Amino acid sequence: MKLSAASWFFVLVSAAMVVVACGTASSSAHPDGDAARGETLFAAHCAACHGDDAQSGSARQDLPGAVADDGIDEIFLVVQNGKDDGEMPAFKDELTEQEIADILAWLETQ
Repeated sequence: MKLSAASWFFVLVSAAMVVVACGTASSSAHPDGDAARGETLFAAHCAACHGDDAQSGSARQDLPGAVADDGIDEIFLVVQNGKDDGEMPAFKDELTEQEIADILAWLETQ
């Protein structure tokens, strides 16, 4: 079966619309965070390893940079599930998804 130029055009435009729609849809599966609550939660659960400013602790030195570089969704998963190498423990049993989102919202303001 041979497609006409108009049919090919329709197929290409349809495919482009699907790609654009998938690329612009929000891929975030976690709730929106509250930075004010996140600051308090960070102090209680994260500052011991990451420092009060999220940049000077014994763990990763620049958490705001990590959020900017790796993206909020990736860091959300790291906080929730930890790292395989054991450097970062999982917090899924300690913090709710909302609390993790709050912490990340605060980190985005730093």
